[in-house]
Amino acid sequence: MGLPIARKKVELKGVDAVILGIPFDGRCSFRGGNTRLGPGAIRKLSMLHDEWNWDTNISFGDYITVKDYGDVDVIFGDPKATFNRAERKVSDIYEAGAIPIVLGGDHGITIPVIWAFSKWVGDKGKIGVIQFDTHVDLEGWPDRPSIGRGGPMAQILVQKNIDACNVVHFGIRSPRSAKRDFDLRKKAGTVIIPMTEIIDEGIKNCAEKAFEAATYGTDYLYVTLDIDVFDITYAPGTNSPACIGLTSREIWQAFHIVTRNGLHGFDFNELSPLYDTSSGTSALLGARFCREAIDIIASNKAVNIQ
Repeated sequence: MGLPIARKKVELKGVDAVILGIPFDGRCSFRGGNTRLGPGAIRKLSMLHDEWNWDTNISFGDYITVKDYGDVDVIFGDPKATFNRAERKVSDIYEAGAIPIVLGGDHGITIPVIWAFSKWVGDKGKIGVIQFDTHVDLEGWPDRPSIGRGGPMAQILVQKNIDACNVVHFGIRSPRSAKRDFDLRKKAGTVIIPMTEIIDEGIKNCAEKAFEAATYGTDYLYVTLDIDVFDITYAPGTNSPACIGLTSREIWQAFHIVTRNGLHGFDFNELSPLYDTSSGTSALLGARFCREAIDIIASNKAVNIQ
């Protein structure tokens, strides 16, 4: 979007929202990597957007300052070291009083973000989490939560300021989801809103359920959006394509319902540009939802000012 660039932590002072790329795909399976190209593809398509939004009738620049903090330097073959670097960059953002909007990378990139967020929140309150995804991503819970793309929700559940009853898996489906994932979710006690329920009850009712669960007794909200939650018709550019999914309009509606009281962190992950259409259909969705996150932060501040 042509946003100003912050190259150092000191340049984040007074900023409200910060874009950060984590071009990591070291734990990708099935069709291999290339989600490392996601941040660049999202930034490229973001150039189609302006500050003013038809839906809100506000220009986000009138209410908030947004900067791009660049990409985390990835150490190929060393996920833990890469995640430590990412955690420090995200901590810079929270310590500056800003909200991170993170571009993936595979779904493992949520892990360092939530590490930093949980440490920043500390004893100040509780965090609710909503995961838009085809899979529950609880690999390794509870004893050895994975730091791979299958484990971000397992890592979330071991944070002391996150309770399982405030963690929502939204849009779960797919024959590729193993029974052990179902059993883990049941044991963990997280809230699951599967695709079958959304079809039966409608997107609005199900999004309200997600909102109520994630915000009940919590002080902060984090949203992670895996692109495979979209039906492959809308987002072919992913390593783990899945049919019978949500439309872009449905996720847009659900996203705005669950964030109506504000947003304290967001990531968009699993975009694989090499599998995308020639017009960048999936990357465009990534750019749009990151832009929506910016507008939600701006709208929330505008309401508070008024």
